[in-house]
Amino acid sequence: RFWVSEFDIDGIRLDAADVLDFDFMKAMRQLANGVKEDFWLMGEVIHGDYSRWVNDDTLHSVTNYELHKGLYSGHNDHNYFEIAHSIKRLNGLCGDRRLYTFVDNHDVERIASKLNNKEHLKLVTMLLYTIYGIPSVYYGSEFGIEGKKERGSDWNLRPCLELEQMKKNELTELCTKLGALKKEYRELSDGQYQELLLTNRQFAFGRVLSDSAVVTALNNDDSEAVLEINAPVGAAYAVDLLQGAKQVEYQNNHLRVTLAANSGTVLLLTNDTAKKAESVDTGSEESSVEQEKSITEENKACYANTPDAKEQTSAGTSWQAKLEGFGIMVKDMKTMVNFYHDVLGFDIEYQEGMKNVYLKKDGVLFMMYGWNDFESMTSQKYQYVDGLIGHYEIALAVENFAAVDAAFHETVAKGAKPILPPSLMEWGQKTCYIADPEGNMIEIGSFVE
Repeated sequence: RFWVSEFDIDGIRLDAADVLDFDFMKAMRQLANGVKEDFWLMGEVIHGDYSRWVNDDTLHSVTNYELHKGLYSGHNDHNYFEIAHSIKRLNGLCGDRRLYTFVDNHDVERIASKLNNKEHLKLVTMLLYTIYGIPSVYYGSEFGIEGKKERGSDWNLRPCLELEQMKKNELTELCTKLGALKKEYRELSDGQYQELLLTNRQFAFGRVLSDSAVVTALNNDDSEAVLEINAPVGAAYAVDLLQGAKQVEYQNNHLRVTLAANSGTVLLLTNDTAKKAESVDTGSEESSVEQEKSITEENKACYANTPDAKEQTSAGTSWQAKLEGFGIMVKDMKTMVNFYHDVLGFDIEYQEGMKNVYLKKDGVLFMMYGWNDFESMTSQKYQYVDGLIGHYEIALAVENFAAVDAAFHETVAKGAKPILPPSLMEWGQKTCYIADPEGNMIEIGSFVE
């Protein structure tokens, strides 16, 4: 009562809860419920049937030491069977009880020191965030710091960190993305666990709701692996949540995922177009979904009023569009083509007999249409905006922060209009904005320091 009334604490961790009297813990739970409705009790438990402690009468959660061991030994031994066995056993014992899942804490050696291959840190982190339970990131784990016990001392496990010396890296960025996914997608909190593929070196599982699933796919081998995965739900879309919602190969409820050596990814299977469009760094989920719903209903109404559409709808014809590229209307074709080729390095393709120009970069098709040509083709006049145009932006990624600085200065020197100089954003990205000769916005950024 004192700690809540004086400091408004939200919970207590009970050390060595596996040797505490159960009647004492039940009395504490009853008292805590009366003092603060959402007060949280978590206990340190090493071995045993965790469901004895985690239930409606005793504690809300306990430390998941059983899984912790497999997270490093399963990777060191290239043995995903060990990890999968622990997950299934604990699911059978604990059901939907939320265990406290960790890779590091103040009592165990840092997992970065235990792993033989440091690339496996990313795989362990993906497991931490996407299996059942409450993921815990112990301070410094997001930077991949190491720490081993010494004879008679374990101070190396709990160093005083000089934060200015801690540099963001791929692991830091991954933790940020996975944390956002955990918050955004209910599948990762409430979805039922389903094993989808298991070998010594490859592992895929789903967190499944009734009509959607988040699938984690892992490869601990030193070579690339192609995973053939049967989807746990029937869905219209399959996208890679760690790669900007990039669509993945998916046909007849079958996923084909190519993973580089010692890598993994997280996929979303869904029928919900609004959900598919969400990024891992969204704002208000409610407002974005409502906006998408409004747009969808408006489009349906518009579509239903066209004669051809009515015939297709009544006939039950289904279709799915594939994105081939995107285009802009330009006033001075020559100047714009030269800018995107000379300043930004786009490849140019001219189609015989056509006035519009095709540019490509990293497999993405970027088309330019002349204002007058497009108006002639459609027999309509369009209103265009002069000055800085905010209708859309082109986003380009570079290797690191230094490359952002270099790209900004080089493109401006070659004729780009400076809009925002390189700036470090609160979400950890360094980014800059320039504009092309007709005012279209271009972002150049990186998350890697």
